[in-house]
Amino acid sequence: GPPNTGKSTLLNALAGREKAIVTEVPGTTRDWVSAEIHIPPLAATIIDTAGLDLSLAASGGIDQAAQHKSVEALHRADLVLLVLDASESAEQLPAFVADLLVGRRAVCVFNKADLPQRLEPSVLPGHLREVVRTSAKRETGLNDLVRAIHRACSLTNFPLNAAVAFTERQRILLERLAEADSRDEAARVFAGLLHGEVL
Repeated sequence: GPPNTGKSTLLNALAGREKAIVTEVPGTTRDWVSAEIHIPPLAATIIDTAGLDLSLAASGGIDQAAQHKSVEALHRADLVLLVLDASESAEQLPAFVADLLVGRRAVCVFNKADLPQRLEPSVLPGHLREVVRTSAKRETGLNDLVRAIHRACSLTNFPLNAAVAFTERQRILLERLAEADSRDEAARVFAGLLHGEVL
C-alpha cells in the first residue's frame, strides 16, 4: 500500500513483536523487513515493504530503489495484503497499484479503523472491494484478517492430514511413500526426501 498506512505496525502486530521501525513520518520503511508468523495451519513469511508512491518511483536514488524492491516483492508474493488508511480518501491508492493486483491473490486491509472513517469499499476497483477492517495499533480486527487470509489461500476447512506436493520431486516421493511395503522402505523414501538428489 501507500506510505503511512500502518504496514509496519500491522507486521509487528501479526508477528507479535517489534520487527519493523514504526514512526509517524511517512516513508520510514525504505527496505523490506520480514517476519515469520504462525497462523494455523499456515507458517508464513510476511514482508513489510516501502509504501508505493508513483512520485517516489520517479524520484531517483534510494526512494526509487525502494519502490522497485516493493514491486518486486509484490510480484513474488503468494498473497498480497494491500494496506490502506481507512481514515483517508481513496486518492491514497495509486491506479498502478490497483492494476498490479488484478488477477493476483490479495486481501484489502482497511487499517486505522480506530479513527473516523473516510474510505468506503465501493469507491475501490471491483477486485479490491472485499475488505477487512483492522487497527494494527490497537491490535483489533486481526482475527478477521487471519480468516480472510485463510479464505484467500483456500485453507478454510483444509484437511490438515492431507498430503500436499508443491514440486514434482515431492509428488514422486509421496507416491513412492504410498506404495512402500514396509517401514524400512518408507524410511528409505524419507531419507531420499531429506538427503536425496533433487529430481
